[in-house]
Amino acid sequence: MDYFKRFNFLFAAPMFDADDLEGVRFNQIIEEIQRSGFEVVRARKLEDAEMAVQTDAAIGCMVVDWGKKGLEGKTSALINLMRRRGLDFPIILLIRRKRFEDLPVEVLDFIDGYVFLSEETPPFIAKNLISRLKQYAETLKTPFFGALVDYAEEGNQLWTCPGHNGGVFYNRSPIGRVFVEHLGESVFRDDLDNSVLDLGDLLTHEGPALKAQKEAAQIFGAEKTYFVLNGTSTSNKVALGALVTDGDLVLFDRNNHKAAHHGALIISGGVPIYVPTVRNAWGLIGPMRWDMLDEKALREAIRNHPLVGDRDAWRKERPFRVAVVEQCTYDGSIHSAEMILKRIGHLCEYILFDEAWAGFMKFHPLYAGRFAMGLANLPPEAPGIVATQSTHKQLASFSQASQIHIKDRHIRGQKRRVEHRRFNESFMQHASTSPFYPLFASLDVGAQMMKGRSGEVLWDDTIRLGIELRKKIRAMRREFEEKEQNPERRWFFEPFVPDRVAIPDVSRPGAAHNVAWETLSTDELATNPALWQLSPDTNWHGFPDLAEGFAMTDPNKLTLLTPGFDRATGAYAEHGIPAPVVAQYLRENRIVPEKNDLNSLLFLLTPGVEASKAGTLISGLVAFKRLHDDNALLADAIPEFHQRRRARYAGVRLRDLCGEMHRFFRAADVSALQARQFMPEHMPEIAMSPRDAARYLFRNDVDYLPIEAIAGRIATTPFVVYPPRHRHHRARRAADGAGQTHDRLSQDVRDLLQHVPGLRRRDPGGLQGGRCERAHRALHLRGRRVAPMNETAARASDEPVLVRPSRESDVEAMLAIYRHHVRNGVPRDVEGTGAPEPDDLRERRKNLKQTRLPHLVATYRGEVVGYAYAVLFRKRPAYRYTAKHSIYVHHAHLGRGVGRLLLQELIDACAAAGFRQMIGYIDADNAPSLTLHEKFGFVRAGLLCGVAYRHGRWSDTVMVQRSLGAGTTTPPPIMTPGR
Repeated sequence: MDYFKRFNFLFAAPMFDADDLEGVRFNQIIEEIQRSGFEVVRARKLEDAEMAVQTDAAIGCMVVDWGKKGLEGKTSALINLMRRRGLDFPIILLIRRKRFEDLPVEVLDFIDGYVFLSEETPPFIAKNLISRLKQYAETLKTPFFGALVDYAEEGNQLWTCPGHNGGVFYNRSPIGRVFVEHLGESVFRDDLDNSVLDLGDLLTHEGPALKAQKEAAQIFGAEKTYFVLNGTSTSNKVALGALVTDGDLVLFDRNNHKAAHHGALIISGGVPIYVPTVRNAWGLIGPMRWDMLDEKALREAIRNHPLVGDRDAWRKERPFRVAVVEQCTYDGSIHSAEMILKRIGHLCEYILFDEAWAGFMKFHPLYAGRFAMGLANLPPEAPGIVATQSTHKQLASFSQASQIHIKDRHIRGQKRRVEHRRFNESFMQHASTSPFYPLFASLDVGAQMMKGRSGEVLWDDTIRLGIELRKKIRAMRREFEEKEQNPERRWFFEPFVPDRVAIPDVSRPGAAHNVAWETLSTDELATNPALWQLSPDTNWHGFPDLAEGFAMTDPNKLTLLTPGFDRATGAYAEHGIPAPVVAQYLRENRIVPEKNDLNSLLFLLTPGVEASKAGTLISGLVAFKRLHDDNALLADAIPEFHQRRRARYAGVRLRDLCGEMHRFFRAADVSALQARQFMPEHMPEIAMSPRDAARYLFRNDVDYLPIEAIAGRIATTPFVVYPPRHRHHRARRAADGAGQTHDRLSQDVRDLLQHVPGLRRRDPGGLQGGRCERAHRALHLRGRRVAPMNETAARASDEPVLVRPSRESDVEAMLAIYRHHVRNGVPRDVEGTGAPEPDDLRERRKNLKQTRLPHLVATYRGEVVGYAYAVLFRKRPAYRYTAKHSIYVHHAHLGRGVGRLLLQELIDACAAAGFRQMIGYIDADNAPSLTLHEKFGFVRAGLLCGVAYRHGRWSDTVMVQRSLGAGTTTPPPIMTPGR
């Protein structure tokens, strides 16, 4: 297919009268374009045009009608949106009977041309538009892929490898023809070999191949970039093969990928100094232990290492040739590159950051300071920096596509630097002389897709989708907890993000708004990295031994926890739902997670995930919950699994199976056992270098033994290969005690897991990590604020007052409270303005879901005893960060703290929603309310004299105000351009 005809035209214009001259000429232009072989998309509403642009990347030119209102209409907003989202296709303005000078400058800056329907002929205008589309399409050709397209369209007759000759060989066989049709002819035409000189040399880096890598380096912030075609498994071997040789000390993250073991330790002969990582109760892999990166501890580890031959190595200024860090774990724990550099940079000649799972960090400000190529202004004494990235994981590339980024010009001239010629020798050791050109092209295109503003827009959209998905799951969990009568049904899956977060409150120095994570505005969550951090001052994550700012959880890794642990203590719950069972159900319903452990599921978020897919996932989770709660037969819940194991699971029900599995894990305390098996004190003693152990293996000087017979023997193969990335026991001596117990435990669990749904024999899954301890939150439940009544009520009953979002079923109770205060004058406790008329309250409830404004009720023993809400202070855009509030308390519950509780929750809810100021109006004679507001940081902002006439008298009203969150000290979150 002609390259240019892969692009379409978008005409954003209303329906013209076919009898008018303008309508005739407009339709003739479209007909001429279609006659030339191009497709034309018609959008008669600007909203449809916006949707078309956001969903159809094939648009190569947009013709938009300026309309009769011009700048006052929506046309200007559409044009601005396109440009601010990084869309560079030509925008042509369709002008009717207007003068050119009538167009505003702010529009002229963003458009590429004009069509005056009253001038020129339709054929000429069509040719001009086609020319503009072709010019734009030509600019999209990336260095390598563009050359590949041009070469393929030349129709060269090849007498070269590969032998399928553009797919012709396959087409001579029935199944071969199906193969070609399934993959598409283009991939076979583009499968060329190095005899095609037009595309450059992929091994010596020449021509279009070199240009593609140079431009990728600029896009990713590197000084040099290498495209690698056998995954980051090879990228790590290439980089570490160039950096490490026999006896070099390697500071080695325990969670490193197997390829790092191969490259640094087995092939190159490095000596590892291991840095342990932490785990939590759910078995999630956390960051490296911060205390183990202390310089004194590292030097002591070198000094006592049995394989370090140089007894003075621990004294050297830079004892480590390279530090190898798993920068983002499989479970999404991301280190701070800046903190690592500051803590160990002076001890290392190079640091290699394995960014296989987070190659996208360059393209969103949430990750500032956490990716290798973002380390700037490096002085000559800093280490060289290398990053390896699996672009196929969450960026746009074919499987096995990877890249290496290098930043080491700051050590030019120093002996420790590895210049390109030597580095490329290692590259060529691992590169094929028959590379797959489409795979290389996918790296080229994937990099160019991130260029400019486009990368940030794509990833910002993805992060926001993930935030909204987590919020929805939290909302559903809260709904099940509140509505279900049966306690056994009050559960749902839990996203791995904070339950509550603290927002500094400028109105009360040293204080903070304590709010549910999901109540924060999406803008705030998408721009504030602190809301994703694994802080040592919080326990929601369950990871011990953390440093402030050192690690965060990745917004682009959606981890869902299944019931089975008390999140406040890390202890096993009475009942649990093992994640392998959930994963099996999802797979049978064509929803495939990236992985599952025993109590967690991982779903990867990328720009390729649509909102509809997110909705399908939620539907699947709800359906599983229903089947579990109803204790459905396995034959109905997971029939494919049941069919394969009918004898074992005949008559077995879903909830019963989950309970049986959970009780086994709890009785064995698998969570704590797994935590111990990853601790240094439980690792077997190192007996020889990994390289020497591998030599014994390949010389067949080994015995294959059952685990119970390994005491005193040296392991020559890794215990766990992949996932979850850890490798254990190579070159270590198994002894009675820790090491042997470790292996027996692992064997017992492996035996059990052969029969667990969703787990393969070759991949028994990760065990669960150590327990986490959390401080008890005395006054909070998730999404609700809790308080006792007064002291008398508290002694009479243990039931607290609960504050929650209002429901439709609460309307009559709220109306009764409101009517009482209307009949009886000024409330004794708290009063505000802006309360709805009784008939309006239901309408306000209906509109609530479209706003970020809170509407809350307080309940006692299930009865509504008060309600509170906020509205916009003014409807004009300038006032969008200011809210006005009202609170009403049932007359029988005045003086019992209900108003105080509602006000506190309302303040925090407004702060969480992103409001910066809160306004209230209080009757001047209502001293209790004024005092209450002053206790919560409100100040008197004004007095309105005689503005209310109620019950036969004129009343003064006091205007009170308080700042929320950062108040006026900082601007509001900056939305992504074009949003």
